[in-house]
Amino acid sequence: MIQTGKLIASLPLVLLLNAESLSDEIGQTTGQPVPESGLHVQAGISGGGLVTPKSTMPIGAGDTILNPGNGLSGEMPGSLIVEENSSQGLQIERLNASIETGIGTLRVGRDWASFNELLLTADEPGPEQDDRHVVDQIRWLTPNGFSIALESSPKSSFGSAESRNLDHQADDSTSVVLSWQRVQDGRPGDYRISAMGTRLNLSQGGQGFDGDNLAGWGLNLQGNWKIGDLVTALSVTYGQGIDSYILRRDGRDLYVMPGSGGERSSSYSVRPSLYYALSDRSKFHIVLGHHGQSFENDSQQGGKTLDTIHLEYTWSPWPRTELGVKLSQENAEGTTDDQDNTRILLKGSARF
Repeated sequence: MIQTGKLIASLPLVLLLNAESLSDEIGQTTGQPVPESGLHVQAGISGGGLVTPKSTMPIGAGDTILNPGNGLSGEMPGSLIVEENSSQGLQIERLNASIETGIGTLRVGRDWASFNELLLTADEPGPEQDDRHVVDQIRWLTPNGFSIALESSPKSSFGSAESRNLDHQADDSTSVVLSWQRVQDGRPGDYRISAMGTRLNLSQGGQGFDGDNLAGWGLNLQGNWKIGDLVTALSVTYGQGIDSYILRRDGRDLYVMPGSGGERSSSYSVRPSLYYALSDRSKFHIVLGHHGQSFENDSQQGGKTLDTIHLEYTWSPWPRTELGVKLSQENAEGTTDDQDNTRILLKGSARF
């Protein structure tokens, strides 16, 4: 199998538009910022540059290749090379409104998925874009660290007995996420636990499968340890049918056999991370990740692993502004789409 690479350079711009200034006061119980009552609106705007993915896939006799994005279909032995150039314009990626009261916060809109959040410090949740999707969300958060969210699930694809490629979709899926976070003010260690359940609706060209509406579930445990300005953290995730959630990509959540239902994937993720405040205005992140997936019938579907490295440096030249650069390296290994991806992102943010 031939390994190929991908380089993506983009310039995301994030604007935080708040009707009222956010309080910087830290709560004595949870370590979380104490919210002011009122309505707040937040928007995230991003723009992408040239994207040039290229991959070489071995194809056995009788395998069906369906790739609607490139208009490719057919049955052929040998190898198939897919190369596509595209550019992304400026677009609104996240938009939500929140109502904050003394007993909690109600947040409605399109925002980062709440499962698999990376806990580093009370005011620094970690590199948001590393492993998280943007989803439609209704979320309630309480001052004691508990939250419940009803979300649309990330779009996922799955293989079937007719094809080992990502040619089917699980549409209109819904997830429920429960989480509890303990951030101890003035103490060295914090921890967080979250659980999720999701329903996968299966379809193939408008035709349903027997045994559809399968359930997926996931559990995430994480904690950190503070030594001065240095924070180390470890996150461990395991679940079934949540591969696309863990890997932040179109994952193979299921292996479907028409007429007899489907088999959920078993997925795990281990992510150690390090956060260091170089000064009051600059900070450094490094996040390592090892993600794996397997099916009971590996001879048909095959497993997959993904190793990731994220390096990020941010600098705040003026109050309420932040500039940064991030380098990401990903190495995926599996049955059909092994590849190495490198991404360089420049970002800026401002809060008003």
